[in-house]
Amino acid sequence: MRECAYDFVYSDAKNKNIFSITDRASHDRLSKIGILQEDYLENPETYLSDSQELQLAIQHPERSDNRQVDEVCRKRGIDPFYFKAAASWAHEETPPIDRNEVALDQYNLIEFLSKKGLAEIDCLSVLHKCAKADKNLTTGTTAKYSVMPVFSELFGESNKGAILGGWYPKIIGENKKIEIYMDRPVGFTLNHNHIPIAITTYGISAPGELMIYQIQGIKPKPIDKKLAATKQKKYYSTWGLEPFNWRAFMVEVSAELARTVGLHNLAIQSAANNEWVKKSNNNTAAGFSFEKARAGYDLPAQQLGFKLGHDNNWRRSVK
Repeated sequence: MRECAYDFVYSDAKNKNIFSITDRASHDRLSKIGILQEDYLENPETYLSDSQELQLAIQHPERSDNRQVDEVCRKRGIDPFYFKAAASWAHEETPPIDRNEVALDQYNLIEFLSKKGLAEIDCLSVLHKCAKADKNLTTGTTAKYSVMPVFSELFGESNKGAILGGWYPKIIGENKKIEIYMDRPVGFTLNHNHIPIAITTYGISAPGELMIYQIQGIKPKPIDKKLAATKQKKYYSTWGLEPFNWRAFMVEVSAELARTVGLHNLAIQSAANNEWVKKSNNNTAAGFSFEKARAGYDLPAQQLGFKLGHDNNWRRSVK
């Protein structure tokens, strides 16, 4: 297939892409975007083609919130909610040169998780592979585990997974609650008896690459109305994580997901690049020590065959 001026192409083929971008010539791409922006600012009444509308919406997400973009999305079979979310992600997280490919990959990721969840991933096999040598995962034991895609409130009410926004509190029974904070807008939880016990969140960090930003266990907090907050027990233990290497499970499920949606690499953000570590270094209360981040991210990445890249993040091919 020859390279051409980048365009969004709607396809009814069996592949999972709702739209695709075929241009890889970055210089021509950026030049064309500049011309489009200039023309639009000088002549806002000028008609823009469908692909131009979507291109500009990715480079300038504020443009995605208008009727014309919604109409283009619907005509092309693109979900406007997911498109806007993908455009916003690409604009905030990646340089202009990569935004179109990243927006495409992010859209496909959101759409796949929303429509299919993790049903196409053989999570049970991954669970068995990650079992500790001294643990016997019986059918009765594994039946208590489940996975669920989660999305931040950015994606509105149209997804089929859980919607989390900021700190997500949930009361369990009369005396426990869980609190979840999503570092990135897409991910999944590992549940035990339908209660989240671990979460992983990620986003597209470069064309063809899924980056894990968060691998975190979730411990219930006790609630005792008779005790002052300072005297409350801090956390209950999460024994549901004990029978297996749960960090490996979260990573390997993510690798299978990346492969399934057609990505090439899975990456794990290193402790050196972790935003909570940086906040800790700035002496804020919301910090996360480098040692803990290294134990939770760098060491598992090494053990699972990831290689450290030039940007100090870990990568592994999933092809």
